[in-house]
Amino acid sequence: MDLDPCIERAGVYLVHFSAYQPQEYATEEFCRSVPQTGSAILVFDLIDPELRKKSAAVRIIEETNTAEPRLLLDIPPRVYPSGVVNAEVNFDTPGQYTALMTVDGVDGAVRFPIRVASLSNTTLVLIAGLLIGCGVGYYVVGGKLGWPPFPVKKASPLLKG
Repeated sequence: MDLDPCIERAGVYLVHFSAYQPQEYATEEFCRSVPQTGSAILVFDLIDPELRKKSAAVRIIEETNTAEPRLLLDIPPRVYPSGVVNAEVNFDTPGQYTALMTVDGVDGAVRFPIRVASLSNTTLVLIAGLLIGCGVGYYVVGGKLGWPPFPVKKASPLLKG
C-alpha cells in the first residue's frame, strides 16, 4: 500500500483517494490528475477502521496565484462509519487543485493534489521527443535521398571569383 500513489497518511492512518468523471470516462479511476474540466466525483476511502470512528471534513480548493486559494467545496466534519466519503465537485477551469481532509485527533490536513485538464510533464517530454525525432529523421533520410534539409538559395554568379 505504501507504493500506491493514491494513498496518503492521516497521522498513522491511511486514506485512499479516487476521482471519477463517469459522464466522459465511465469505468476509469483517476488519482493525481483528472483528464478534463467538468463534474467529478471524489471518493475518500478511510482504510483504517479507527478512522471510521473519527469525524472528517473535506475541502476542495483551487491553487491560484492569488493570496487566497479559491474554495470549490466545503464538507463539514462528520463521522463516516462506512469508511467512504463521497463528494461531487465541478472543476470549471483547468489547473491545480487540492483536496484537503482533516480528521479529528490527527495533526494537520491530508493533502491530495489534483491536476485538471493539464498536459503532464511526461506528455510534454514525449511530444518534444517526437518532434526532435521527426526533425532528425528528416535531416538524415532526406540527406541520403538528396533532399535539402532546408531550402537552399543558389549563390549569385556575381559573388563567384
